[in-house]
Amino acid sequence: MPHKAFEKVSVLERLPSKLVIESIATYGDYLLVGTRDGVLILYSIIMDPDQSHPDIKLVRTLKNFSKKPVMQIVAVERINLLISLTDSTIFLFELESLTLIGPIQKTKGASIFAVDVQENGQNGDRVHLCVAVKKKLQIFQWNEVNFTELAADLSVPETPRAIVWSNNSLWLGFKKSYYLNKLDNNDMVELFEMGKSPEPMITALKNGIVAVQRDDMTVLLNSEGKPAKSFTLTWSDTPFNTLYSAPYIMGILSRYLEIRLVDPPTLVQSIEFDKAKLIACDKYCYVASANSVWRVQPVRLSDQLETLIKAKEFELALNLLDINSIDAVQKQQQSRRIKSLLAFDLFAKHYFQRAFKYFTELNFDVRTLIGLFPGLMGEEPSTNFEYPIEITRLSATDEHNGLTYLADYLTLVRNNLITQKKNSDSDDGVEGKKRDSLLQVIDTTLLKCYIKTGNGVVKSLLRLKDNYCHIDTSVKVLKETNSLEELVIFYESKGLHERALELLKNEAKRNGSPLNGFDKIINYLQKLGEQYLKLIFKFSAWVLKESPDNGLMIFIDENIPEVESLPRSRVYNHLQSFCPELCIPYLQHIIYVWKEEGSEFHNDLIKLYLQEVENEVSKIGDGENAAIRSNRTQLVKFLTESNSYTPQSLVTFFPTSRLFEERALLLGRLGRHDQALAIYVHVVKDDKMAEEYCWRIYNGHGSGHTEVYHHFLRMYLSPPDPKGLGIKVDIVKPEPNVKRALEILEKYYDRINTAEALLLLPPTMKVNEISSFLMNVVEDRMSRRRNGLILKSLLYSERLQVQELRMQYRKHYSNISEDKSCRVCGKRIGVSAFARYPNGIVVHYGCCADIKVCPEV
Repeated sequence: MPHKAFEKVSVLERLPSKLVIESIATYGDYLLVGTRDGVLILYSIIMDPDQSHPDIKLVRTLKNFSKKPVMQIVAVERINLLISLTDSTIFLFELESLTLIGPIQKTKGASIFAVDVQENGQNGDRVHLCVAVKKKLQIFQWNEVNFTELAADLSVPETPRAIVWSNNSLWLGFKKSYYLNKLDNNDMVELFEMGKSPEPMITALKNGIVAVQRDDMTVLLNSEGKPAKSFTLTWSDTPFNTLYSAPYIMGILSRYLEIRLVDPPTLVQSIEFDKAKLIACDKYCYVASANSVWRVQPVRLSDQLETLIKAKEFELALNLLDINSIDAVQKQQQSRRIKSLLAFDLFAKHYFQRAFKYFTELNFDVRTLIGLFPGLMGEEPSTNFEYPIEITRLSATDEHNGLTYLADYLTLVRNNLITQKKNSDSDDGVEGKKRDSLLQVIDTTLLKCYIKTGNGVVKSLLRLKDNYCHIDTSVKVLKETNSLEELVIFYESKGLHERALELLKNEAKRNGSPLNGFDKIINYLQKLGEQYLKLIFKFSAWVLKESPDNGLMIFIDENIPEVESLPRSRVYNHLQSFCPELCIPYLQHIIYVWKEEGSEFHNDLIKLYLQEVENEVSKIGDGENAAIRSNRTQLVKFLTESNSYTPQSLVTFFPTSRLFEERALLLGRLGRHDQALAIYVHVVKDDKMAEEYCWRIYNGHGSGHTEVYHHFLRMYLSPPDPKGLGIKVDIVKPEPNVKRALEILEKYYDRINTAEALLLLPPTMKVNEISSFLMNVVEDRMSRRRNGLILKSLLYSERLQVQELRMQYRKHYSNISEDKSCRVCGKRIGVSAFARYPNGIVVHYGCCADIKVCPEV
């Protein structure tokens, strides 16, 4: 047995006059004894200070209490009532004076009763009485002076031998089986047979749980009659009587009183008794035989606790402490001490979940718990901590499990500290520094826990903006475990970008490394942003050298905002210095994808296209190859589409002996359309290209767009001297081409000023030669005049319709007089804003819910 919870103290050795005890009851410091001869004896029993010797006083003897044996007595101190079963009838007495109140006449023939006392707040206590009279159950309720019937009698299969109240249900024991009767719906359920037990035994525990005896086992049932626990209480023998005195259940056996803990089911103590048969508990517990009574006296609480602590029965000690009424401060201190011992004992037994449950409840010191795991505190050995229980080194499996629960505990403490930090006005004080120091210990330990347990949240911890991991320790741990990806994340979270990039650079070309390749260093550089531009340029230079195509992605990834926000001129200069071949794709990206409109970038892209062409020309001399044609196509396309370059600064870069189409585009942007068209018509000799140029300029509404077809006509009627075009090419001054000029006049008659065109024609030109042109012009003028007249007529008609509509609207009016009231609210409109419906109804503007729906329709 783990400890001595109770002591046997003799109260009555032998009753006088050979009286035989039939029933006992107790309340406060008093003991009531009912005898077979109908005598009731009241004793006062007070223990001396050392709880070893009782001071027993005979208070009163009622020899004429009853003519028949006193079969059952119950004292209800809260309402000063004594209930007695004698002569097969229930009698009521005042408890203090033992004055007879009277019998409950209806209970004649009673064999057993049960009392239920429930606290009912300010409305007083609620006392219920159940009496078994043959095959009927009578239910009564106390009404301050007597019991009154609460409900109609309940029929049962046979006469009950045991009755117990629990909540609003009756638990019944018959000769062979147990039943549960729910008074809410009068539903009776058979539970199970009682086995070999001589008599049924039912004991009410706490929280609605009831203990029912079957052979030598006690089954614990809930309010539905279902097993409440996965275990049963097994006695050394079949008990004669049982009683619950929290947290113990007591059972009278043939020679012993067994005292057991209900949960966990544990034998606490066995006390030898001679022929005991009755037991009663209130403030104290008493056991009685036929002629003797003993008190089951609890051992002094402090002695019990120390005994239990030495025996490592910490949970039993907590239960014992919980049911005893002692000073609150002392109780709290003892509870914390025992729970602390229990937690460390559970840890030593590797019950980590339960151990950390208590550590959490006690808000245990973080460093002390970390010390339970050797190596987690870094250089500080665990022997620096003193533990109340010896902690042996854990196996690998146990350490893994323990670290998992330690991590959960540390996470909980961390969250609380972060909350405190957010709610704190300042972190500069002593408390703030202590908190930050503790957070550093917690986060560093969490990192070690996650790595040792293989938990996948290492990266999540390191990505936290407010992670407090100690830098040197964390770096050491991550390197030792080859957690290189996590190390990069840690460097990043701590702002140690150069160290992270050095690591990525060193690992990029190492086979088998988790950081192998250029993707990770590129991604890292992309996310740094403008403030780390020097660092970006430093490490991107290496990437550009090793892998130019990958390196370019550092500066053109369109999915990362930090990349787009980098200063483009500085990036461009950087690329010019370290990887000039990437300048074109970079400029193409920022112009076409990011819609860059800076003239310097557009100018530079044109220069780079031109340089590419010139480089190829220098390689092959005269003629064109595929590369030249491709580059020229890009150049012409960009010169045509871009509106951001400055042609006046670019034209001087173009050679005068070739690339005439490109020069023509630049001249066109300068508004020198005559020179551009002269190149197209007389140098390039491509009429189609010249026509496309005119169409583009005319529809683009650029500078001089209305005159472009006039210039086009003049190229054939009055060709310019090629020497004035600023190009080096041997071309004989072209002759006028009247035929082509007439074709242009006939095709674009509506885009050329007729008078100016006629002035350009040769004086010898006959009218019939330009008749087609003149007819087109006349038809165009007539068509425009007809369209103008039609439009004028339509507009005049529309004006008349609007005037007519206005006159119709003006016919309708509303007279707002002083007496005019709103049809919705009934109030006078006066000078308030109002709304008028088409049917003439006038309401306040504020009362107009829907202008389309009249409130009176």
